[in-house]
Amino acid sequence: MRHARSTFPGEGPARPDSGQIESSSEESESEEEASPERSTIQGSSGINYSLDRLDNDAEARALVGLASEFDITTCSRWPTGYHFQLSEHRQVHVVRWLYLPAQLPYIRSESEGGMTRPQKVKDIITAFSATILPEDFRPDLTDDPAHRRTPEQCVVQGDFEATMFRLATHDDAVYSPIYFDKIQGQSRKLLADFDRYALTGHLPADDNNNTNPIDVRTVLHKIQLNVYRIQSNIIARAPHGTESASKALITLLEDICSRNKDALDGNRWGRTTFHGEDEDSRNLYHQLIGTAEETGRCFVLDALEHLPASALHQFRDRLMAVQRKAEVNRAPKAYILKLGGLVRRAEAVGLGQSKRTR
Repeated sequence: MRHARSTFPGEGPARPDSGQIESSSEESESEEEASPERSTIQGSSGINYSLDRLDNDAEARALVGLASEFDITTCSRWPTGYHFQLSEHRQVHVVRWLYLPAQLPYIRSESEGGMTRPQKVKDIITAFSATILPEDFRPDLTDDPAHRRTPEQCVVQGDFEATMFRLATHDDAVYSPIYFDKIQGQSRKLLADFDRYALTGHLPADDNNNTNPIDVRTVLHKIQLNVYRIQSNIIARAPHGTESASKALITLLEDICSRNKDALDGNRWGRTTFHGEDEDSRNLYHQLIGTAEETGRCFVLDALEHLPASALHQFRDRLMAVQRKAEVNRAPKAYILKLGGLVRRAEAVGLGQSKRTR
């Protein structure tokens, strides 16, 4: 499917390589005048966008939006404007759009007679039946997607069809937290199994055939894979599940910070090495966090940067505790600086709210 390349109404395309809005000398002067508070930003069209009523997190998102390009796959009209589906699963709602590219696929919205979410779900469910039409399937199932349900609220005891109907109707909000909770559970089980194996030599009860050997290299690979999956799904599922993603990442960071030691230290089976590696290679903390300056990657922190400050805010105390532990453990300077920036972002949400209530 062809994608339409679009920018904000009235603006010329941004430079992808720089991430900045193309601007004239007047714009540069305008931005300098707005500094340090930067209450307005001027685009190449000469339109000034006011940022003075936005908190820090909203202002950052606005700046990214004004300086970014989007791949739009479909468009539909809503009572309050146009609804755009972006190629990376994000959605944008625009009140006033100056033009609509002719090549952009147009999909009827519910207000124009298009299928509602519950209708689409019934259409999918009845596709597995040779005789039942969507219109005839369970007329008692009439959930409104606007009234969000939690995963627990989607469960209807003894009624599998109703449960699946609710889950599918509310899937964006329901499935994302479930996904991140699963990743968190896998990571914690992996670390617990590794600790037990390093201490006693006993494999997990569900792996007696040694099909998945537990050693440092395997654990490091799986942990890094889990972080990558979380980061990818934060982007793909936005804005859903951000709090669960924050919890999964911060919990993993806490777990790794508590393992700044040789994994075989004090083991009960007389093992001195897994595969001839030295003690630093068996230190999960050193391998994941202590090598930040050499690898240029900040374990977990790079993924946390993709989350809004509002999702980090409720975990600010835990982030601060991790920061103190990282300083005690002498984490690389680059890592501590990035962690400090995340702590300040999490704290700034509360500060912004207190300012608005004065």
